Amino acid sequence: MRDFSYTELAVATEDFSGAEIEQAIYDAMHMAFNQDPPREFTQEDILKAIRQTVPLAAIARDQIQDLKAWAAESGARTASQDQRLVQELQTLAQKRGLGPIEVDSPSSALKDL
Repeated sequence: MRDFSYTELAVATEDFSGAEIEQAIYDAMHMAFNQDPPREFTQEDILKAIRQTVPLAAIARDQIQDLKAWAAESGARTASQDQRLVQELQTLAQKRGLGPIEVDSPSSALKDL
């Protein structure tokens, strides 16, 4: 296993999707492998690729906020276990005078099958 700081990489990619993280690593590999002579890629290569990437969450921030507001207003249930997202949806619902947002747990989702 290579010596990477996974905590630092996680912080740097907080708003990134899995595909965006994968692409940043792919870009870092190409940066290193295409040098003369080729070399192994490093954490700094990954961080450089991350800094050159604008995640979709940043580009579509307004649309995402609109979708969250719609979810809160419509009473949609979330399957996410992300406590920040759940809290944000509950706060949006409360601001609009709506009931609490329900959160599906993995076990309750299986009961519906």
